[in-house]
Amino acid sequence: MSDLPQPIEKALAQTNETHAKLTSGVHELAVTNAVLQQEIPEEVRTGDVALAIEKNEALEVRVQECVDDLEDVSTALAQEIGRRKKLEKALKEAGAAPSDA
Repeated sequence: MSDLPQPIEKALAQTNETHAKLTSGVHELAVTNAVLQQEIPEEVRTGDVALAIEKNEALEVRVQECVDDLEDVSTALAQEIGRRKKLEKALKEAGAAPSDA
């Protein structure tokens, strides 16, 4: 195997970067939601304000779901990379050249 990152390793790196960005975004949404809940009295949360707060909360949940999904993808990619490296090592030890799997 060459020292250049394989496509699956690049995919894992990109997934991890995206995961970090989304995690940051979900934390920012949580802070925004907490401020909105704290600063806007219940009786004022009507009409567009209530809808905006509701949509912001729903967005926080959806983004967190994406973060969780990306974590699952990262785990699967890391496992596949580990499996391929073991196979490549076994092939090398057996005297065969690894192919681009």
